[in-house]
Amino acid sequence: MRVEGQVTTEAETLPVPEVDLTELFINLSEEHRNVFITTIGQQLFIYRSLGRKEYSDILENPDLTDFSREEVICDVCTLYPRNFNFKKCSAGTPTILRKKILKDSLLDSLEARRNILIYYRSEMYTLENQITCIINEAFPNLDIEEIEAWDIEKTTKYLTRAEWKLQNLRGVPFADYLDMLVDEDAVSDEAGTDAMPENSTTVSKKKSEPAKKGVPLTTEQKQELARLKAKYPEIDWDKESVLTGNIRKEGVDDVAPALRTPK
Repeated sequence: MRVEGQVTTEAETLPVPEVDLTELFINLSEEHRNVFITTIGQQLFIYRSLGRKEYSDILENPDLTDFSREEVICDVCTLYPRNFNFKKCSAGTPTILRKKILKDSLLDSLEARRNILIYYRSEMYTLENQITCIINEAFPNLDIEEIEAWDIEKTTKYLTRAEWKLQNLRGVPFADYLDMLVDEDAVSDEAGTDAMPENSTTVSKKKSEPAKKGVPLTTEQKQELARLKAKYPEIDWDKESVLTGNIRKEGVDDVAPALRTPK
């Protein structure tokens, strides 16, 4: 898509060389986090979001009037056309563009900020986003968005390094995140479809089967053992179960000690 825009100056209107807007938009998106495009009248604008500190500085500047604040916000955020003169443009253009900038910057209302907060909080229930935070905690020099762009191999490599650093240097315990992901895939394969039944829990069929004596613990059995230990910390697990390479569920009384019938 190519257009010929105009930049107005106080002296005259000068033509702008033909621009490939698709290429320009892609390049600007790589340079700035959030880039938007709109048309007001016959004029097309490409603009970025406004930062909180930028907005605060503009609002608190005593030398600016309401009209000049509109123009400053538009000047700060407009990426194309460059050097657009908002003092000499069509009436209403700065007002309309300012409203679009504030809305896309989530600075137009508390409701908009509340909604985006709820959205990003809900994303933290996703294992992939939790893994990103683990890596960032162990390697704070890495940007979260940079980590999110990695492929699975690189993410897994850094996750194992992050787990080792946090567990051995800070004493932070970890669940086996990658095994949790593998278990989900295994369940889909066993069901013959990627869809899970409604109200179902993602568990392996093997979890309900007692392990045979002398057979090493499976991942599911390790998780089950950890669950039981957490649920009943009063139990002496070394005496009530066989832990030398396997777990025998028949040796575990799954009733809370306070509820057991006296022998």
